[in-house]
Amino acid sequence: MNEVMGTMYHIYLKDKCLHYGLTEEEFSKAWETAKGMIVLMKTEYTIDDLSYEELNYSRNAMLDSSHWLTNHYISGMILK
Repeated sequence: MNEVMGTMYHIYLKDKCLHYGLTEEEFSKAWETAKGMIVLMKTEYTIDDLSYEELNYSRNAMLDSSHWLTNHYISGMILK
């Protein structure tokens, strides 16, 4: 069986996860939005408080995981 790899992104504000499991397109939009919100809003947060994590994963391994299937099938987020 061929290994199908994917990439997902998580965005953090300090120690809080703002977005998780984003595609590259979703990440680009969410990252720009998060940066814009920090600039526009008067809070204690700065651009330096934003970070992201890029994760490469095996789609086959995720689809074979009963934990992943249970959590994402219920929420309607099956990988395409």
